[in-house]
Amino acid sequence: EATPEQQNPYQAVAQLSRVLVQIENHYVDTVERGKIVEGAIKGMVENLDPHSNYLPPDEWKQFQSDTEGKFGGVGLEVDGRNERLIVIAPIEGSPAAKAGIKSGDQIVAVDGEDVMSQPLDKVVKKMRGAPGTKVKITVHRESGRGTAVAGSPDAGIAPSQPIPGDRTEKADGGAPTAERTGTTLTFEVTREIIHVSAVNYKLLDGNIGYIRIKQFQERTHAETMSAAAKLRAEAKGNITGVLLDVRSNPGGLVDEATEIADEFLSSGGIYSMRHRGEVIEDLKSHPGGAFADLPVVVLVN
Repeated sequence: EATPEQQNPYQAVAQLSRVLVQIENHYVDTVERGKIVEGAIKGMVENLDPHSNYLPPDEWKQFQSDTEGKFGGVGLEVDGRNERLIVIAPIEGSPAAKAGIKSGDQIVAVDGEDVMSQPLDKVVKKMRGAPGTKVKITVHRESGRGTAVAGSPDAGIAPSQPIPGDRTEKADGGAPTAERTGTTLTFEVTREIIHVSAVNYKLLDGNIGYIRIKQFQERTHAETMSAAAKLRAEAKGNITGVLLDVRSNPGGLVDEATEIADEFLSSGGIYSMRHRGEVIEDLKSHPGGAFADLPVVVLVN
């Protein structure tokens, strides 16, 4: 069947090609064709709705690492604060912890390149790499700096939040000063496979169970159920309520999020998937969830 010219998708591609030629021939600086085409594709997908995204190969690999909960890296939880990259904590047993990098250290260079003004995700990418490879991390360590508890692992997970009830001292979030006191140290760290837990938990006063879900990655539901069992054991089976913390959770795997939602709901829909008016999938909750009969407060931002 013949396609009317107005419906021919190649007409739109021809228009994109004409614009590309104009940019390559007349833009003030030399441009990289691959970047322009990638930007056009991203814009095309993002224009559909606020939730659609195009992931180029390197971003897709990072997304896979995040949702698997493991990646090649050094094992640091970091947070960007006013052009400072602060180490929140080295992951226990990680190469960074073994090397001696500490909470409160400010990362100033990776492999000799100044990273103080670079975005967090770019620095995270530099610290990641194949297991067995080495990376040099230079930090500035000030004496008397407090230990912080919120941050983002070099898995690229969004910064976590302090656990309610904890007494914490955060690293100074003020603007950098011209004069710095302390020492500058360089650590050569060998990357390993880092396993990142998606769930933190704690029993608060009054036998209230605090559960923080950092993101919905593989085994997040299993980790949540393990946390629930340990909280019940600590409370001798008498949990009075749940404080569910999903602040700065970037999302992740729908199946894991659905299974967790089912633990809090005893009836009703969890989500439905539709395609042009037709319902493809309709997920309902089931009775008997681990937290379905408890009062729950959810922290969001």
